[in-house]
Amino acid sequence: MSRGVNVIGGIGAFCTLFLCACAGSGGDGGTTLEVPLGANAQNVALTGGATQQVVYSKTLPGQTAFTGLSLDLATAIANTTLTFPVPKPGLRAAPTKGTATLNAWVAGAGEEATVCGGGIPYGPFTITWDAASASGSVDSPTVAVTQSTLSIVNTGSFTLCVEVTPTLTASASVARVGLSLNHCNDPVRDISGTWTGTYTCINTPKPDCGDEVDQPITLNVNQNGHSASYTDGTANFQGTECNGVFPFEGGGAGYTEEGTFTLLTPNTASKTSDWRDTFPGAVCSGHCTDTLTRI
Repeated sequence: MSRGVNVIGGIGAFCTLFLCACAGSGGDGGTTLEVPLGANAQNVALTGGATQQVVYSKTLPGQTAFTGLSLDLATAIANTTLTFPVPKPGLRAAPTKGTATLNAWVAGAGEEATVCGGGIPYGPFTITWDAASASGSVDSPTVAVTQSTLSIVNTGSFTLCVEVTPTLTASASVARVGLSLNHCNDPVRDISGTWTGTYTCINTPKPDCGDEVDQPITLNVNQNGHSASYTDGTANFQGTECNGVFPFEGGGAGYTEEGTFTLLTPNTASKTSDWRDTFPGAVCSGHCTDTLTRI
């Protein structure tokens, strides 16, 4: 999510970037922007070997409805400059090749005490820098946020923890970063409530992981604007509803699942998903289809 901005540009730059991403909701289905970072990302002091950590909370104006959000880190690197300390006479200049490691976590409002290490994780990410060529690179040029993060952002409030550890001591400035976003223009459609029905899962490998045919299921869906979540037993899932379509992801201990819930009529829906679970002596996975009715 944040890697190029903060490692090279400092913690304040990442916070500024994420706020620009959220505030710039605009209103079209897909937009690519270059976002100026402003004064917060200029002349940021980085100390080699020292880990910096910041927790930041934000409440956004109005109800947002992002269905996709990613950062173009290559643009941030291309618009980054580093200034290194001038050595005292007779002393060797400090190294001008190095790396920086970034970790970030996102959580809901009011989770400032636990977001660092306890929120939705991004990273570790690595940026390398060569002052001789005034160029840098990042281990992945694009970072897309997850459905779980979109669900939090779309409630209108979030908490962010950013942790950065550079190997170089320098002053960093970042002019701009690239941003790609998708935004839902459709009115909120109500998918909340208790849904019951049946599911069928075709599972692998066999014979350890048998198929499940026409099994009963109950989902409890909560909705806050376009942001939605549901529970299925002890598992929890999050995502963003748009035009009655709710992509989700989540799970529980050792279990992950992602898929799409689709509203067919005001009180009927379908759900398709792919899951993976670890059992003693076996790792099972499968593809499931659900038929659901709201009660």
